[in-house]
Amino acid sequence: MSGEAFGKCACRITPRSTGIDELPWGSHLCQFFANGDELRDAIVPYFKAGLENDERCLLVAMAPFGADDAHSALRAAVGDFDRRELEKQIEIHDVRTWYAAAGAIDSERMADGLLAQRRAGA
Repeated sequence: MSGEAFGKCACRITPRSTGIDELPWGSHLCQFFANGDELRDAIVPYFKAGLENDERCLLVAMAPFGADDAHSALRAAVGDFDRRELEKQIEIHDVRTWYAAAGAIDSERMADGLLAQRRAGA
């Protein structure tokens, strides 16, 4: 993996397949959607590509495409989804429980917690 230190992570600088387009690591995207079907059609290929690239994926879902919808759609799109979820390669959370567990939105604390999980091999 090519990359350079950026903040707390080593980031790839070469483009990768995202299920949407070839993008360099660390790119930010904005997606407008009218309903849950449009959101599903945008994010399922994105998360599928991430899983197939052996990336760790976190999806914090909310209406109109909630956590149950995300589980169903990704299970249908990714043949070994259950194994990947069991191995914690992907985590899907409902937005209400995700932020309630943190008490408040504290992005630095959340990032530190995710990095600690990664270091621990979780």
